[in-house]
Amino acid sequence: MIDSRPAVLGEAVTPAYRVGIAGTGSYLPAQRLDSSDLDRRLGVPDGTVFALCGVRSRYVAGAETIVDVAANAARRALLAAGCSGEDVDCILFASAVPHQHIPTTAVLLKKALGFEALPMPAFDVDATCLGFLAAVDVASAFIACERYRRVLVAAADLPSRGLDWNEIKVAGIFGDGAGAMLLERTPPGGAAILSLKMETYTEGSAACELRAGGTAIDPHAELDRFLAATRFEMNGTLAYRVAADHLPRLMEEALLQAGVTMDEIDIAIPHQASATALALMERRLGITGGRMLNIFAEHGNQVSASLPTAIDWARTRGLVREGSLMLVLGSAAGITLAASVWRL
Repeated sequence: MIDSRPAVLGEAVTPAYRVGIAGTGSYLPAQRLDSSDLDRRLGVPDGTVFALCGVRSRYVAGAETIVDVAANAARRALLAAGCSGEDVDCILFASAVPHQHIPTTAVLLKKALGFEALPMPAFDVDATCLGFLAAVDVASAFIACERYRRVLVAAADLPSRGLDWNEIKVAGIFGDGAGAMLLERTPPGGAAILSLKMETYTEGSAACELRAGGTAIDPHAELDRFLAATRFEMNGTLAYRVAADHLPRLMEEALLQAGVTMDEIDIAIPHQASATALALMERRLGITGGRMLNIFAEHGNQVSASLPTAIDWARTRGLVREGSLMLVLGSAAGITLAASVWRL
């Protein structure tokens, strides 16, 4: 959606989207699961899960649904923006695994927010861990072409529902949660998304899979196979290799398109994939000076909720301010990669 022609450093850059953040919000389920609790559940020595996964604690939903957690995050974003449902022109929802396939989770989110009588459309966008950023891209295009003035984007995932808890290196890194953002049109010279680059490399399509739930396996004909496929499967080595091959170049192109250098970036907010991935990303991409936000140890990998939760964390703790340059980047199943530069 964004013009991919490179900018020349030093020349004036026209923002890809004149879009700003009116408000953000995030939400964690009430139940906190410490890695020491997981050690005891799995019958392994204390400290094993943290040593292997780098997560001290994560939050898991009990009776709460994905609609519940998304609605809580959305309400906080609207409150932060000082807006109500009447101020929202469209609702987009992102998740790797929805509440159900029909209707879309966005429809159920709109209902949960009490917006039934309001005419705004609501639909889902799916790019797994990068679903939030993909939804922001769609929302920003709507705003840029003046179809809508304000779009509410929410993302949530409950990976705890689809994990094999005996697979420590997989189950130990994930956490549940939700994040939301209200985007709005801005005047010339104001906040803007300066660039957004997103690419997919299908050699990594088998690196992260949840094979059940669609039409690939018929549960009526192959129930045992269907049930076995309801557990998330991951080849972390393959996922990292594909990302490492392409993400540095993609990030440089996003910076070039935005007309800025890495030294000008105030904060880098990556998808919180894993402790190893974050450490390697910081070193490989040259994000120095403590500018890379890392909240993985206390949240785990929240899938599509990872990026909006981290952005809300940075905003509510004063790590960014008006005029800050923010680099948003990460990877998702596919393997899909993205990098984006925002002026706040």
